[in-house]
Amino acid sequence: MKRKKIKKVVRSIISLRNQCVDIAKTLAKIRDRYVCVRCGVSKLAGAKIDGSHVKPESHYHDLSAEVTNIKAMCFTCHAWWHLNPTESGAWFREKYPERYEEIHKRALENPIVGRVEWEIRLKILKEKLKKCYRAE
Repeated sequence: MKRKKIKKVVRSIISLRNQCVDIAKTLAKIRDRYVCVRCGVSKLAGAKIDGSHVKPESHYHDLSAEVTNIKAMCFTCHAWWHLNPTESGAWFREKYPERYEEIHKRALENPIVGRVEWEIRLKILKEKLKKCYRAE
């Protein structure tokens, strides 16, 4: 395969994954009602709420678009999460033990996800997002 074609395929996969991640973050924030899961501050109170990964998306591409691997956090708590990995990991395990076990189990599998899989995931995530907006 020529270099240009390989680069185009890689860009396509990255683009699909990024779209999936964006939708998954939105779904996680909807699930958490746009309230920081650590301190309780909300978007309604004027806080910026981020979708924060439990397992980092840079190391766990397969989990990057899994809603269970994303939590709603305000800017301050999101910074705390990244600056204190041991403490924040222990906090998450204590607060969400079942979810942590599910994520940890999936992280051990960590398969390589190709273009077709990301296309399927994108379609599924878009449908879930539509259902959320219809329910509001």
